[in-house]
Formats: sequence, C-alpha cells, structure tokens
Amino acid sequence: MKQKSKKRKNLEGLKSQFLILGLVIYSQAIFSQGTSPGPELAQASEPPKVEKPKPEEFTIYEDQDGQLYTKPGPGRFKSKMDKAINKSDPKFNPYPNHFTSRPDEPQKEKLTITGRIQFRGISAQTGSNYNNGTEDFNSVDWNFRRLRLGLQYQGNSWWGMMVNLRGENMLNAPYLTQTKNSTGEVTSVSLKENRGYIQEAFLFVNIPILGARLSFGQLPTQFHREYLMSSANFIALERSYMTNAYPQFDMGVNLRLSPLKDFFEGKYEKYLTIDLMAGNGHGAGGDYGTGRRQDLTVAGRPNQPILNSPLYFARVQWNVLGGIVKENGSNVGWQEGEEIFQKDLKISLGAATMQTKNVSFSSGPASTLAVDGAIPRGAPTQYLLTTQTTADNSTADCTVPSYQTSYCQKNLDLRGYTYDGTMTWNGIYLSGAYTTYTGAASNNLSGWQATVGYNIQIFDKYYIMPVFRYDFLKGDFNRNGKIEDNDLKKYYWVGLNLFGDKHLFKAQLFYQIPVLKLGIDPVTREPETINNQTVYFQLQATFWTGTVTPDHLNTRLD
Repeated sequence: MKQKSKKRKNLEGLKSQFLILGLVIYSQAIFSQGTSPGPELAQASEPPKVEKPKPEEFTIYEDQDGQLYTKPGPGRFKSKMDKAINKSDPKFNPYPNHFTSRPDEPQKEKLTITGRIQFRGISAQTGSNYNNGTEDFNSVDWNFRRLRLGLQYQGNSWWGMMVNLRGENMLNAPYLTQTKNSTGEVTSVSLKENRGYIQEAFLFVNIPILGARLSFGQLPTQFHREYLMSSANFIALERSYMTNAYPQFDMGVNLRLSPLKDFFEGKYEKYLTIDLMAGNGHGAGGDYGTGRRQDLTVAGRPNQPILNSPLYFARVQWNVLGGIVKENGSNVGWQEGEEIFQKDLKISLGAATMQTKNVSFSSGPASTLAVDGAIPRGAPTQYLLTTQTTADNSTADCTVPSYQTSYCQKNLDLRGYTYDGTMTWNGIYLSGAYTTYTGAASNNLSGWQATVGYNIQIFDKYYIMPVFRYDFLKGDFNRNGKIEDNDLKKYYWVGLNLFGDKHLFKAQLFYQIPVLKLGIDPVTREPETINNQTVYFQLQATFWTGTVTPDHLNTRLD
C-alpha cells in the first residue's frame, strides 16, 4: 500500500512539473506574439540595406630608384610598402598632394635638375675696384660669379617647361632708400630695386610643322650668339662687352623654326634654325631690367612715362655641317662651346636684327662683379645706349638735349644688327661677332670681338686650351656729336682653360688688359689710360641629374 501511494505521488509530481513547463512555454509564446510584428509589418519597417562602396583596390609598386607607382610596368616590382599601407582607409590617397591628373606612363616623364657654381678670385692694379692700396695686385677678392639651380621638364612629346634660379643674386639682401628734403626731413622710404632671383622661366609647346616650338615666359633674347650660349660653356672667361648694351632676358613669346625638319627625311633638321621673338622691352629683373616689374604699363613710377613699345628680334643660324654628333651617332644640334671636344670640322654662321620704338631698359654695365674692366675705379659710368625718360614728342622745343624727346625727335628708337660665326677643327677654335646699332638711342654704338684658341687633349681624358680674345667697341656716349679717345674701349684677354671633365669641371686662369682712356693726365689734361689690368682665377663645377640629359630636351643651361 505504501509503495502504491508513493508511486502515485511521484506521478502527480511529474504531471505538475510538465504542467508548469507547458505554462511557461505557452506564456512565452503569447508574449512573443504580443510584442513582435508580423512578417509584413517587419518587412515594411526595416530600412533598406545600402551596400557600402568597396575601396579601390590597387597594389603599390616601385622601381630600382624607389619611385612608387600604382600600376605595374617594366622594371617595377611589388613594394614592401604595399603591406604597410592600410588601403581600406578612406583618407589614404596614393597620389601626392591630391594630384590625380598625371601622365598615364610616369616612367616616360623627362626631368633634369641642373646646378652650377663658378667661384672666382680677382687681383688687379691700383686703378681697379679690386685693389685696396697703392701697390698693384696687393690683394685677392674671392667671390661667387654664378650660383645656379634649375630644372628642365619634358611633360610630353609636345610640351615642357624650364625654371632657372640665380643664387648669386640672393647673397646680398635688398635694403631701404630714403628721400630727404632741403631741411633733412625724410619724405619717402622705399625698397631698393634689387636684382631678381629668376634667371629664366618659360613653358613651351612643340608644333608638328617645320619643327616649330612656341615658348612663353621670361626668355633669352634672340640676338647675340654669346647670349644664346650657356655661361657654363664659355671658352673665354666672360662674354664680350657689346652684349652689355641690352638685357639678356625679357618677358615675351618666341617662335623657333627648324625649316628643314620636314624635308629630306629630317636629315638636315639641325642645319638651320630661325627665331622670331617679341618681348616687353623692359628686360628681366635678374639682368638690367627695370626692377621688380617688367610689364609695359608700369604706372606706379611717377617720374617715368608709360612706354608701350615691345622689343622685336629675328635671328637665323646656319650650321654649315650640322650640329654636334654624339658617340651614339645622334645629332643634338649646335651647342655653342661643346664643339671644341670633337675633331670634325664644324662651322656655324648667324645673323640677327632687333628693333624697338622706345628704349626703356637699362643699358649696362650694371655690375662691376661681372667684369671689372667695364667700370674702373673713379671712372664715370658710361651707358652704351641712351634710355628714354620723357614721353614721346614731349615738347615743341627742338633745342632740348638730345637725350630728351621733342617735336624733332619723337622718341628714342633703336635698331640693331649682328653677324657672328664659330669654327672648330682638330682643336682649333675661331669665333667672332660684329654688331652695330642705329636710331636716336643708339649713340652710334658699334664693335666687334674675335676669339682664338687651341684645345689640346692630354692623358686621353683631360684638355688644356690657351685662348686669346680681342674686344673692341666705340660710341658717342656723351652725345656730343663725335667719337673721342675716351669713347674707345679696347680689351685684350690672354687665358688658359683646364678641362678636368670637359665643361662640367674646369679651371680658368685669365689676364685682362683694358685700354680705357677714362683718366685725365695731370699735366696735359688729355685722356689717359687707367691702370686696371686684372688677373682672374675661376673654378667651375656643373651637374645635371634626372631621367634625360638637357641636350635631349633641346634646351640650354643659360
């Protein structure tokens, strides 16, 4: 009886447990149905799913120089940086400075970085600016003649650019000038017009017609052969004094033509070039430009008229036997000064003209650092041309001085003509130029220079080259209607070039004998020669580095 009652109690306990469990499950089902929406309601209330855009997938590649790329190519391999970069980060941009418009094939970009140092020591006689006593050659003045840094870039087969800086103009900071009245009170303060830092800066476009190239910016003026050659390639120590008559650079546009490129299968492309240039005529700040402003309508100068007269140039050059031929057989055109290192006969002839209605640029020599013989100690500055300072047809009085405009002399116009040539053969070097000017601003200026040298190869790699130059010019600089003894300028140069790595590294030792009758004999009161014979010693180092050499870019190291 006891066992039966015991089993009955166990069964009743299990029934109650199952009953409780069923009630719990049932209550949860009722709660769930009461709080959760149906399938239709749930589908209507849920926001639509938006797929996030996947970040652009790419792989970082590099070449042997460490240049990074986002596309594979010849000579490229997967970079170690590829694993270190979180490319899923939306802030990551594989392009520097957010520039995404780059050439499709960056390996074809052609960039050259250039630089040059010319370090010079000068010692001279007592009549020179480089002498501080009563004895000749009593000291040596060391200075930087040139400190240059620039780049040349060929962006594509049809365009490019060039920027070149003058570091030597950065050595001395500009300073303030003051204007005072008769009582000594300061009436105005201004920043002195310092020479500019930009040597040249331009962009160019190649046009597939007659080998045309159109350049825009601060350009070399297309007149003198010596102004168109790089100072890195000088055979003599300096350019001739006639080049000081006008600025080397100007703001403008230049069209260069190679008329023979489209004929004879391009065989004679490097034989003939034509340049047509139009510039503002104010020069560039780095030269003898009018200062910080080179534009024509400079209205901020109350003491000067607004002279709207561009300066025009036209030059033709005929390379009789072609240009320089490199070891691989390529003809790179005429590179003045480089032809001395090959033995083949090479001849280049040139002629040019220039014209402007108003001479509004400074006519040097503006710096004694360039060549001391231009302005000896105590001698007055003689400007080779006369700059116009009054407006056109400024007065009806024709008796005003000749450097002013009048009804009889409407403006100070200028026309120039030059003829030049260079010849080399088996080390023999001959070069010369004749230049003459006409017009009211010209001062009847004319002159010529001739340079002779012989380049001797030694030890299969080095060269030594003795050089002689004669430089002569004359003009009516005081505008008295006649050319006198003190209007004649003669310069003799005797020098020696030592080429350690052609023009890349060289040493130059030159002796200059100026014959300038700018002094006055104390007894006869006649003009006498100033004693300023000068010795120059200069070391030059030039480099270029990049994906292509400057001769391939068809530009110059000016």
